[in-house]
Amino acid sequence: MKTMVIFTLEFHGCCYPESFGVLSMAVRGALRCLALLSDDLDDTCIPKLVPELFPSLYRIISSPHLYENSLRSKALGIVHSCISMLGSMSGVYKRETVNLMTSMLDPLVEQFSIILNSPVLSPNPDDWSMQMEVLKCLLQLIQNFPRLPEAKISAVLGPLWQTFVSSFKVYHLSIIQASEDADNVGYDSDGSERSLESFEIQLFELWTTIVGNSMLAKVIAGNIKELAYYTISFQQITEEQVQNWSRDANQYVADEDDVTYSCRVSGSLLLEEIVTAYEDYGIDAILEASQVCFRESRELKQAGSADWWRLHEASLFALGSLSEHLCEAQVGLILLLC
Repeated sequence: MKTMVIFTLEFHGCCYPESFGVLSMAVRGALRCLALLSDDLDDTCIPKLVPELFPSLYRIISSPHLYENSLRSKALGIVHSCISMLGSMSGVYKRETVNLMTSMLDPLVEQFSIILNSPVLSPNPDDWSMQMEVLKCLLQLIQNFPRLPEAKISAVLGPLWQTFVSSFKVYHLSIIQASEDADNVGYDSDGSERSLESFEIQLFELWTTIVGNSMLAKVIAGNIKELAYYTISFQQITEEQVQNWSRDANQYVADEDDVTYSCRVSGSLLLEEIVTAYEDYGIDAILEASQVCFRESRELKQAGSADWWRLHEASLFALGSLSEHLCEAQVGLILLLC
C-alpha cells in the first residue's frame, strides 16, 4: 500500500495541468492513507520510507498554486509524524536519524518560514491550520534534535515571532474581548481540539521549548522582555471567563487550580522557563515587561476603557505565579548586600 501511495503522489507531481482536478482526489486519498499509516510506522521502514516520501510531500507543501491548504496541512501532518518517529529512533540510531533529518532541514525550514510569515488574521481554524502543523513540526524538531545546526533553526524564529504577535491581535479581539465571532472550534482527525486557544497553547509550548534549548536561548536573549510582555498580555482574563466566574465564584477557584492548559497556565510555564534559563536577567526582563503592562493599563483607565483592569490583573497574575522565584531573588540580593 505504501508503494501505491508514493506512486500516486509522484505521478500527480508530474502530471499535466488539465489532470489536476481529477487526480486531486487521488492525492487526497493517498494522504489520508499515509496519515493513517504514519502512526504505525516503525524503525525498520521509516529510514527507507522517508527519503522516498519526502520529495512528494515537499512538492505538495511548497505548491500553494497547485494544492489547497487542507491538502498541504495533511502533508505537513505526515511530516510531523515522520519527524516524531525519527526522534524516537534517535537514541539507538543517532547518526542515521540526524543525517536523515539534516538532509531535509533546509527545504523544510524554508517552507516553515514562508508559512509562518503569513499573519494570523482570523479565529477560523481553516485560516491557520498550516501554521498549526508547522508549530508541531518545529516542536518535534527542537525536542528530538536539540543539536541541529543553530543557524538553520534560527532562520525560522523571525517568522515564528510574527505569527505570535499577529495571533495575539486576533486572540485579544475574539477571545479576550469577545468582540469578534470566536465560535470556531473543531476537531482534527486525532480528536484534538482546533481552536484559537489551542493554537496559542501550541505556540507557548514551542516558545517554552526554545527557551529551554541552551543554543536557541542565546539567540533570542535580546528579545526576552518582548516575549515576556506578550506572554503577560495573553494571560488576560477572557470575556468567557468573566461571565463564568461572575455567575459562580467557586468556578474561578476551580479553574485556577485546574491542570487543564490555557493561555494563563501555558504563559506561566513560559515565564518560569525564562527565569530558569536566564536567572536574574530573566527576572529583570519579566519585571520590566510587567511594568509596561501596568503602565498601559493605567493609560487605558485614564482613557475611559472598561477593560483596563484585564492587563492590570494579568500582570499581578504573572508576578504571583513567579512569587517563589521573585522571593528567592530578593533574598539573594539581600544576602549580597549584607
